[in-house]
Order: sequence, then structure tokens, then C-alpha cells
Amino acid sequence: MKQIFLLSTLSVILLLSLLSCIAEVKYPSVESVSISPEEITTLEIGQSQKFTATVLGENNPPKSVTWGVSGNNSSTTIIDTNGLLTVALDETSTALTVHAKSTFDPGVSGYANVSLLLPIIESIDISPNPVNTYQGGTQDFTAVVNGMYNPPQTVTWSVSGNNSTSTSINSSGQLTVSNNETSSSLVVQATSTYDLTKTGIANVVVSTVTSVVVSPNPVYIKLAGTRDFTAVVNGTNNPPQTVTWSLSGNNSSTTNISSNGRLTVGNNETATSLVVTATSIFDTSKSGNANVDVLIIGGLIPFGAYQWRVLDVQEGKVLIVSEDIIELRQYHHSLVSITWANCSLRAYLNNNFYYSSAFSNEDRARIVQVTNVNENNQWYGTNGGANTQDRIFLLSIAEVVQYFGDSGQLANRPPGAIWINDQFNSYRIATFNGIASFWWLRSPGYGTTYASLVHDGGRIYLTGNYVGSNTVGVRPALWLSF
Repeated sequence: MKQIFLLSTLSVILLLSLLSCIAEVKYPSVESVSISPEEITTLEIGQSQKFTATVLGENNPPKSVTWGVSGNNSSTTIIDTNGLLTVALDETSTALTVHAKSTFDPGVSGYANVSLLLPIIESIDISPNPVNTYQGGTQDFTAVVNGMYNPPQTVTWSVSGNNSTSTSINSSGQLTVSNNETSSSLVVQATSTYDLTKTGIANVVVSTVTSVVVSPNPVYIKLAGTRDFTAVVNGTNNPPQTVTWSLSGNNSSTTNISSNGRLTVGNNETATSLVVTATSIFDTSKSGNANVDVLIIGGLIPFGAYQWRVLDVQEGKVLIVSEDIIELRQYHHSLVSITWANCSLRAYLNNNFYYSSAFSNEDRARIVQVTNVNENNQWYGTNGGANTQDRIFLLSIAEVVQYFGDSGQLANRPPGAIWINDQFNSYRIATFNGIASFWWLRSPGYGTTYASLVHDGGRIYLTGNYVGSNTVGVRPALWLSF
């Protein structure tokens, strides 16, 4: 019995000790959650702010929280699990509340107030402004939204003033002007998507390029020479005058034209005709040309109504002779003693022919009056007459030898010779209506009633023919300024 009593007593003591230990276990508790910073008053749309949360309580409660934001009007204004608040660009609310909820005790939360500085849009600038464009053209515009507190840069584009429904502007700000647009002025408008009361405008002038005129035109230029060109862009509404220059027809890589319109002809150029082109930068479908004739001795150039062969090139002027016989005409209208100074053919060339439709006023202004020395006949000594002032003339015996080839026979007459018959005959042959014919020289022939000529086979006939003959052709020569 005594043993049972002792065992019961021990059991009670052990039970009381166990209960005493259980009563001493301490559980965590959350008393508050605080957020730092507690208040924000300078946050703008598009900006972010990092928050931290402190959980206070007894027995070391867990520090983890669940973040949230309220008061926002945009679904993309969010706070992430690390407490980073991001304000959406389209947020319109002026006040947000950030809250952190204890994950251990969801009934305890902390709060922070956020005041948003909403954008204030002051103006919208569009560039370019003003600007010229043309029918069928496009123009890209950009817009800058000015203001305070990070105003959104998004805009909607529109165009007004157009008469064609095909004239439009897309969402990226690219204006397309219809090919049949008749309006001369348009207005492009950019409207803020954030504040529809704020707009900006750009004035658009619809210009039309009708032509590009290049000057001078035509042009003659010597080898290794330079020439400056200008271009005028014609059209409506003052089209821009800028052009790009290009060159075609050249055989030498050293023949080129600069961005400023300066043509340089290489000294090894073999082409006799070049084309200078100016293309409107504003409307690349419009361009103008200038024809350039390269003065290569022996080459052909057009002038007036005829083709001419280049015989000599000097500073600023070139000696040319018609490639073909232009007509059959008497050296003088009657068979009398006559020299070049007084013959009817000289009078005709310097008056009737000079003022004929073969030349324009611009052509005539470029013909240089020169003094011609009229030598005696080198073989027969016939008087060549007085020196003359001529605009248009015939070549002399000496000039034909000089420019078409000299075999030495003029200075050293072969015994009994009446003409120069040499390896250069073929160079001197000229045709009238496709048939090789005689052509007059201005030098006297065998006697004072004779004038020298070039035979249809190319021989230089120093004896010549009667001045009254109407079967001899005319190859006029002249000095041309360039």
C-alpha cells in the first residue's frame, strides 16, 4: 500500500512538471507593419519607387509581406513582390496607396501614401515645319510633346486642307500627297493622346516642279577645260532649287561633274558629245539637260543649222568649217578681176548668210569677227588683195594645207604641178547632196579672174576656176567663241 502511494505521488509530480513546461512555450505575434518611405509626393508617371516593409511583434514574427497598390486607374500601374512600384504612362489618378500585408498575420497591414505629379502638356512641336512637298510625294513628320512631369510623347496624326481623299497621313506621321491633289497648302496636326486639347501643326506647301533648265546650253569646251553650270527649277509654289548633277557620254574617267555643277573634261577624252543633267532633289522625276560639245581637233560639232569640223582651238575660240558643202554659188557674180575683199561671195556670207535662219541671235552673238590675211597665190604670185574683217569666210590655200595636212608641196611645188595631190586628199573631200564636189577657197588662182579651190577628189587646185563659175560649192568657215 505504501508503495502504491509513493508511485502515485511521483506520477503527479511528473505531470505537474510537464504542465509547467508546456505553459512556458511562447508563440510569435505581429503587432504592426510599417512601410518606408511612408509618403511620396514627387512621383511622376512612367517612374518607379522602391518600398521596404518592417514587421514588428513579439517572439520574432516572420518578416515577409504581400505587396499591393490601390487607387490606380491604370491596370499597368503595379507593385512587384519586391516592393517596386511602377506608375504606368497612362495613369490618370493623382493619389495611390501602397500596402504591405503580413503573410504571418494577414490581418495586420502597413500603408504608404503616394501623390502623383500628373503631366502638364504645354505644347507640341512638329518638324519639319514649314515644308514643301509635291504631288505623289511623301514626307515624314515627328512630334515632340513639351511640358512638365514627363508628358507622354504619343500623338495621333491628321491632315486637313486636302482636296483629294487619297492624300493622307499614317499613324507614324508619314504624309502621302495624292498624284491628283489640287490643294496648294495642307495642315498636318499632331494631337496628344494624353491631353486631347493639346495639338501642334505644320504647314505644308504642295509645290509642283514643271521643268529644270540648265545653263549654259549648248556648250563648247576644250580638252582639259572646265565649265560651270547652273540650274533653275521651275514650277508652282516656289519649288526648292536644289539639284543633283550627273554626266553621260564621256569615255574618260577623268571627265566628271562636281556636286556644284562644275564640269571638267579630261585631257584624254575621246567623246565629242556629252550630256550634263540636273535632277530636282525635290521631285526626282524632273530633270534638265545641257548638251556639251567637246572641241577635239578633227571632231564634229553642231552649230546653227549645220555640222562643223573643228580645225583649231585657241583660248576662248574655235575655228570651224562646215562638214559638207552647203550650196553651189559663184565666187563673184561676173567674170572680172576680183579679190576676196570685193567679191560677191564674201558679201553674201557676211550678210545674207550670216543673218539667215541658219543661225539664231544667240548663235550670231558667238561668231567672232576676225582679221583675215589674204596672201598672194603661193605658186603663181596672183595678188590676194587687202586684208579683211570677216565673221564668215572661206579658207585660204595656206589654211587648207595647215589644217588638213601638209606634204610640203605648197612650199616645194612639184615640176609642172597645177595642184597639190598628196596623201591628204581624202581628208579634203567634201560632198554636196551626198556627191563629192569642188569647193572654193578665198585665195586667188592662176590669174585675177580665177579663184583657187579644192577638187572633188581632194586635190588643192591652185590654178583654180573662173570666179563666175556656178558649179563650185561653198564651205563657210568661222571662229566661234566658247
